[in-house]
This record gives sequence, C-alpha cells and structure tokens, in this order.
Amino acid sequence: MRLLRDGCLIVCSLVVLGCGAPPDSISGQSTQVFSDFADNDGDSFSVVEGDCDDSDSRVFPGVAFLESSAHLCMRDADSDGLGDRDPPANIAAGTDCNDRAATLNYSDED
Repeated sequence: MRLLRDGCLIVCSLVVLGCGAPPDSISGQSTQVFSDFADNDGDSFSVVEGDCDDSDSRVFPGVAFLESSAHLCMRDADSDGLGDRDPPANIAAGTDCNDRAATLNYSDED
C-alpha cells in the first residue's frame, strides 16, 4: 500500500481506498473499493478485462472459442465452444441454437 497525493490510499495500484483520509483513520464510510478490478464470478476475467457479466462464470471474452469473433464477450452455458444465439442484453450473440445442450449447435440445423 502507498499513499498518493490528496490522501488516496492505493492497494496494488488498482484499488483506491479512502481518498481524503489518512491511512490510519480510514473508516468503513470513507472506504471505496472499485469492484471493476475484481473477478466476482471466478472465470478469471474482471469488468476491466472485458467481462460483460461478472456475475455469471459462463460469460467472458473468449468463452466461445469456436466462433469467428471468439474475442467477443459471449455466454456459453453448455461449454461447447459456441456462444448463445439469444443471449441477455449486453452480451454478444453467437451461433449456438441451443446453449443448454452441447450436442445441439449450428451444425445440426437444416
């Protein structure tokens, strides 16, 4: 931890704690942690790293590695490498017609 100007305490240069308060007098009310740097769902991606739904471990950039746009943030609920064709808002659509069954995907459609 280190103290920067204006009394901001930096932890690992990513989390800012208690701006305006000296380190020994930070209270629960003056502490603000920016959760955008945390991985809240355990998928190894934070919001800062492109996770478009950090409450769902099946959603992160690269989860749909078989898609032509594999770098986009998609949902792959059945872990078949293809993104959900009808995802929730703010998540890129993939080509998987049934993201609940790994054996059903775009190659099965007629």
